[in-house]
Amino acid sequence: MEKCAPYYLGAGIDIYVYDSSDDDDTKHVLDKWKGENKENVYYVRMPSELHANMKVYKIWQFYGLKKQYDFVWMSGDALQLSRRAIESIMVNLKPEYDMVELDVFDEDEIGVRVYEQPDRLFAENAWKTTLFGVMILNAQTFLSGIDWNYYEAKYSQPRLIHYSHVSLYFSRAVQLSDFRCMHLPLAREHTGSEYKKESSWKKDTFAVICEGWVTTIKKMPAYYSNRRKVMLDLGINSVFRDQCNFLDLRREGIYSLNVFLRYFLTWGRVCNVGYWELFWIAFSYKVGKRHINQTFVSKLRKMRKRYKFLFLYGAGIVGERYGKYLSQNGLEYEGYLVTKVSGNKEKLNDHKIMEIKDLDNIGKFGIIVAVSDKLSEEVLMQLQECGYGRQVYYSSELSGWIRYTDQL
Repeated sequence: MEKCAPYYLGAGIDIYVYDSSDDDDTKHVLDKWKGENKENVYYVRMPSELHANMKVYKIWQFYGLKKQYDFVWMSGDALQLSRRAIESIMVNLKPEYDMVELDVFDEDEIGVRVYEQPDRLFAENAWKTTLFGVMILNAQTFLSGIDWNYYEAKYSQPRLIHYSHVSLYFSRAVQLSDFRCMHLPLAREHTGSEYKKESSWKKDTFAVICEGWVTTIKKMPAYYSNRRKVMLDLGINSVFRDQCNFLDLRREGIYSLNVFLRYFLTWGRVCNVGYWELFWIAFSYKVGKRHINQTFVSKLRKMRKRYKFLFLYGAGIVGERYGKYLSQNGLEYEGYLVTKVSGNKEKLNDHKIMEIKDLDNIGKFGIIVAVSDKLSEEVLMQLQECGYGRQVYYSSELSGWIRYTDQL
């Protein structure tokens, strides 16, 4: 409230704090913060027995609202936006938009865009809409005339309730004539709450994703295509990104052999991690970690044997991390490559730093790209232009694995 509420109030946005706790602590905190000078801030008590997602449905039915509004924005307190983000939102809150999507994951890929085909919005952004607070809904069009008895009955079922908000977005979108959704990229204009480090349903991660998300997408209106892609998008962009995520979940006792077997036919829909990797991680954290490391080391050894000389491209933090990893696993390399040697830095990890132009007088060599994921595409293109494309190796999975092991 102290950090972000002034931005909202200054922009003319009324704030409603919904509370379903068993005590009055939230109300006391709000009253203390409000004092006597804060108008347009309201406290609403909600029934505690309602599931969080059904409380969201009640809010969209204007539960507890003191006035009529043009738009309703339901947001959890974990999503905190900058003043500049609020200003951008207010400029784009126009009555011709049924929805305004606040894309806190998109930096430049999609940009500002108006979607007029729900199917395209679904394919490109459905997984992003799982986060509470990223959709602002038009009260006069999107939220008008909804059969709430139908939606509450259908989406309060155990396998559908966790993503009932997503079901509403896309079920309702196909019912609207002249549908329009404004997409706003806000990746650089938000922060997460320092008080909420992890999801409240973390212990139920696999049931929520493998059952809840998959079933939600299956049950979408027949109009929608690209369902397999949408299922996969949420997994690979969140909790099932790579082997490291599964290792962490195994170490915490959330992933196990029972989980592996229960969702054996579902893994290909929610992640890109191979079945053998999933099995060994499920068998044991230590065994899984050793298996993954041996897989990467085996690939690097084959490359080491193929070339007389082996270099790492990149002499920054990532390059230093790569060098330590190779040395720890008994893999020799000749040194580091950079576009231009700067300052007095001539060595890293006791290996020489060379400019890429110095490779002209060296025999058969291979290059492992050791830069951040964001820079990798640019570096790979540069090496391709230099004529080194065939002997270059880069793997985002290896990069993630080296980063993971370095933090242990």
